[in-house]
Amino acid sequence: MIHEIKQQLDNNPPDAIICVVGGGGLLNGVIMGLQDVGWPNVPVIAVETHGSNSFQASVVAGKLVTLDHISTIATSLGAKTVSSKSLELSLVHDVVPFAVSDAMAAEAVCLFADDHRFLVEAACGAGLSVCYTSVLRDILPNLQEHSNVVVIVCGGSNVSVDVVASYRKRYANPPIIVRSGSEVFLKLGDGGTGSMDVNLGEMGVGIGGEPEMGAEATMEAEVSGAGTEVEVASNMTAGVMIGETEARTDAECRSVMGVEVVEGERAEDGKRERGENGKEPRIDSRTDVKMEEQA
Repeated sequence: MIHEIKQQLDNNPPDAIICVVGGGGLLNGVIMGLQDVGWPNVPVIAVETHGSNSFQASVVAGKLVTLDHISTIATSLGAKTVSSKSLELSLVHDVVPFAVSDAMAAEAVCLFADDHRFLVEAACGAGLSVCYTSVLRDILPNLQEHSNVVVIVCGGSNVSVDVVASYRKRYANPPIIVRSGSEVFLKLGDGGTGSMDVNLGEMGVGIGGEPEMGAEATMEAEVSGAGTEVEVASNMTAGVMIGETEARTDAECRSVMGVEVVEGERAEDGKRERGENGKEPRIDSRTDVKMEEQA
């Protein structure tokens, strides 16, 4: 695959490659391919979903971590333990482990279907979600307007028109968490007036979705008619699930290798356009994203 990408890009290395991680086979092949073609400095963004992020947990722990259970709609990513080779390769190549919510993955499935008329499953949507949000620029702030990012589009057996329709209803307008570093900003949907304080230490959600007490963080939110802006000051290396609405659109916060953001905002500084039917929004991102389709 990487040899084909090199040929298609006229031997010019991409600025990054995005692929999803389940058991680690695809990730291993991508990294080994990059090493083989002489592109050792091309970063790989390795995307999982919360509830399947065994690779992320292993990198953070510095050893293989086995999740107690898998809890995600992206069932194709459901490996409780990633391969030892994946962890080994992450030590010799620039790999950014990253986790997104089911809501982000599902929304990306819908947006990709609208944009390209391809049906992909939620496992693939996890990787695509990074492109449909501003998260990509948080991960790689040096990306320019004409940077080339290759996305491995892989996985479409576990999807149907009915599944995509259910995603549109269940995960419409998911909550947003953006920004990296020591501060995370959460934007909920439209709301009334009021405020809330949440002590993340009392909530205590760990890397694999399991309770982990003692995390020191406080979140304060002020709700306005235009939406809710929440600033999270956190020293956590784990994460937190804020909760679910009746529509089951959850907001999640995860600290990933210094990138303390996993749920991304559709780029506010990108141009939102209407599709031909006048209804479906599209993204005109600041980065040129190459979609590499794999059967």
